[in-house]
Amino acid sequence: MHNSSKCQSQVIMQLSQGRAGSTVTGNMMLRSHPFCGMYIDELMWGIYRTRIANRDGSGDFEHVLDVFFNSTQCVLPTKLWGNAKDGSPGTLGSWFGKRDRFGMGVKSRGKDYFKIDHQAKVCAELSKQHPPKAVCVKELKFLGRVGDLLHGAVRRGVRFSILYLLRDPRATTLSQLYSFSVKWFQEMANPMTDVLREQCRIAASDVQAIIDAPKGVDATQICFEDFKDRPKGTLSDVYANFPPFKRWWKDMGGELIPLEVAEFGDEHIANWHPNGSEARKSALKPVQYGQVPVGFDHHYSTDVSRIVHVDSWKDVYIRDKTMQEVWQKDENCIKLRRISKCAAAWPDLDNVP
Repeated sequence: MHNSSKCQSQVIMQLSQGRAGSTVTGNMMLRSHPFCGMYIDELMWGIYRTRIANRDGSGDFEHVLDVFFNSTQCVLPTKLWGNAKDGSPGTLGSWFGKRDRFGMGVKSRGKDYFKIDHQAKVCAELSKQHPPKAVCVKELKFLGRVGDLLHGAVRRGVRFSILYLLRDPRATTLSQLYSFSVKWFQEMANPMTDVLREQCRIAASDVQAIIDAPKGVDATQICFEDFKDRPKGTLSDVYANFPPFKRWWKDMGGELIPLEVAEFGDEHIANWHPNGSEARKSALKPVQYGQVPVGFDHHYSTDVSRIVHVDSWKDVYIRDKTMQEVWQKDENCIKLRRISKCAAAWPDLDNVP
């Protein structure tokens, strides 16, 4: 299959664990940035839903990579996006429309925006801009496949970059168990420890792939805990040092954090404002049940509606000796703490009385 339509567009992917603030971070860091001329929110969901690929990872993963990279280069499969002739939105168009309507802190662009003919037009315009704009993607379902993504991009000649959003696996484990009642969890004998082992295994594999990234692609870790504690400084680091954003900023000049991103942060990110400021105090007011926007009542995040719960997982962890034993002894958890730069911010909770 291959193709990738001569690979004209830069592709930037935010790849994240579930329950690591990916929706908020993606909308702020990528979608709100003027460099991102096209924003794709979880393309892999549509690929699985239309059975182009199997959820269990079986089948031809090269075909999955072809579909993914082709879609970022204006080759939009009608099975995903629908047919322009009959005006159908397709599985992906309907999915994007739903994600867009409920996207945290961004204005909906309307269902017609996601029809295949309009998406093709948006994509084609990217390379005509000066400087050219990027296709920005937020994904979760490529977790554990960072090496395949990076090497797949090199083989196809795609200018590809990954921002790997990583959070303390103990937090993502407990947040997922709190938020999702999925059959996969229900079938586990010991969900807390089983999910934690899997979180460590996937993250350790992906971080190692980032360390071993081939030439021709860019990959780095960004840490949830940094976004939580100093979102503005973390964004500045990304925009100033991550090669695609650094090149854009040097070409365009102006503020390192564009106005659109700053406005999003000011309105939606709890720790955007300095300690002691009235804006910071207002953002940190406890949120009562029923006041949280529909669809965003999960615990342990960093936006203004959930920041009061962001460290609640610690109270659960310190009471569960089995989780503590896995965290201390599992080989992948040990490796992750050794190789990930984010581990420096993960607290030692195993000796808390």
